[in-house]
Amino acid sequence: MDSRIRLLLLCSLPLLLNACASLQASQDSANEELLWKEQVEQRLDSVADKNEELAKLRARVSLLEAENKREFTHAQNELAAMNSQLETLKQELESLKSRRSKPKGKAVKKAKNKAVEKAADAASIENSAPKPIAKQDNQGQSERAKRAYYDAYFALKNGDYFESSLAFRNFLRDFPGDKLAGEAKYWYGESLLAQGEAGKALLVFQDIINGKSFTPRHAAAMLKAGFIHEKQQQQDAAISLYSQLIRQHPASSEAETARSRLKQQNGQG
Repeated sequence: MDSRIRLLLLCSLPLLLNACASLQASQDSANEELLWKEQVEQRLDSVADKNEELAKLRARVSLLEAENKREFTHAQNELAAMNSQLETLKQELESLKSRRSKPKGKAVKKAKNKAVEKAADAASIENSAPKPIAKQDNQGQSERAKRAYYDAYFALKNGDYFESSLAFRNFLRDFPGDKLAGEAKYWYGESLLAQGEAGKALLVFQDIINGKSFTPRHAAAMLKAGFIHEKQQQQDAAISLYSQLIRQHPASSEAETARSRLKQQNGQG
């Protein structure tokens, strides 16, 4: 009887071992699946965090693109104005060159036709007679004003703000009625602002805003004055200027910036 039991136990032992091994494998598989699920949940949480960060980054990029677009439009307007002025200068230079070439042509004609030498000399003397003093003075003053303006402007663009502010101030003193005086006054304010002289710059911009004569920098001066008021915590003055700018120059890039500023002010309020 005992031998039978022993034999039965010996025969069933492999089955028991296999059952234990299967149970252990099943337990290990369950643990691995649980670990895998935890890892998947961690990855999903990480992906959600990254998506949130990506959304914030996209919002910042959109805001920066909008701001850069406004600055780019403003820079394009400045460049177009400069190109127009340069074209005007080129035309005036060509006109001066053509005037200087006329006496040479007359000299050639005199050499070819000796019979009319005296008449040609008389005509040359008449053509070379000095122009009225008033016209010569006005033309010379205009040329000096252009040189003075562009010397000051290039100093500003090169970052020499102190030198440019002095140059623009001297221009306004020496050529107050010149056609470039409005541009010079605006850049004078910009030069002061770049040096941290916000109070002095504000006075210059206010003078442009309240001026009787029109200047293409009128909208830009209003916008810069509004910026200064904002920085000085004078919100009511800034809002008033932005509203005036939108009324007077509704289609300008400065008006677009002013609308954005007013929205920010309303959001803060």
